[in-house]
Amino acid sequence: MDIKPFLLIGGVSLILNNITPIPPQPNLIPGSVTVYCDEGTTATGTTTRKGVCAYSEEYLGATIILYQRLPDGSVGDILGYYDVEDTGSNPGINNGSVVDIWKPEDEMMEFINLTYENDCHGRVYIQIIPEVSG
Repeated sequence: MDIKPFLLIGGVSLILNNITPIPPQPNLIPGSVTVYCDEGTTATGTTTRKGVCAYSEEYLGATIILYQRLPDGSVGDILGYYDVEDTGSNPGINNGSVVDIWKPEDEMMEFINLTYENDCHGRVYIQIIPEVSG
């Protein structure tokens, strides 16, 4: 068995003789995405706008990254980065399995079509980036 020495720097492993980065695997939550266009005030008191989403109340203030979830379960393209500033009445939003993205009405269909590319049918992986305090 050939064991190669490695070095761990900031969560990235480097094989010393080849310097091959091995990225850390993010914790991805399988879920689905919906879109809303109601203008108004979010649960955090901000105004609905691009880059805002509704998600589980416990993650208010966090940022999420959405990825396509391909039919074979692999990770597809990044769909976007969104700030969790809103909540919703959908039980899926409240239990963390649905992300509701705010889009202007004229952009909703384009985003929905994007989430259905590659036979994804609105299925996504959700990566939560906690709010950094301090």
